[in-house]
Amino acid sequence: MKKNEDGIGTFFRKMQGSYIVMAAYVVFGLSLLIKPELSTTVICYAIGAVCVIYAVANLIKYFTGSMNRMYIEPDFVLSVIICVFGIVTIVRPSVIISILPFIVGIVLVFSGLIKVQDGINLKRFNYDRWFLVLGFAVISVILGIVVLLNPFGTGLFFTRMVGLFFTVDGVLSISSIVMLRKNGKFY
Repeated sequence: MKKNEDGIGTFFRKMQGSYIVMAAYVVFGLSLLIKPELSTTVICYAIGAVCVIYAVANLIKYFTGSMNRMYIEPDFVLSVIICVFGIVTIVRPSVIISILPFIVGIVLVFSGLIKVQDGINLKRFNYDRWFLVLGFAVISVILGIVVLLNPFGTGLFFTRMVGLFFTVDGVLSISSIVMLRKNGKFY
């Protein structure tokens, strides 16, 4: 087996491709910590704009595409639904803000579960401090479950706590890669 094909090499390659996502976690988390009301509204506007642009592009593609493709794919209906969702998100961001805690709870649970696996993998590769990754992953899962059980009761405190956990999760993910790279146990 080549050195770069062992378990840790594969683990590192998968994590290395996630730098942008990890950095986005940190930026998203810091924005929720510093300006929670503004951040959630801006997120809604961004989601709405992306949906409208995507839908309009698909509608253009639908009307300029081949006739055979029109019967196979439901581009028209899906594009109209996505466009309406985008417009509602831009015009009434409060609707999206009300369901955002539920979505964030799901993201935290899934991200935490993936980090639990990362922590276990680090233990299997005999890395010191594997327990830090595992500990923060468990905290992330617990926070996600709490949010899912009471998404509307936490308000501004919840938003800031989510910001804190996204920031910690992103920093922890980046530090895991840096720690692995520093130890030089892979290529």
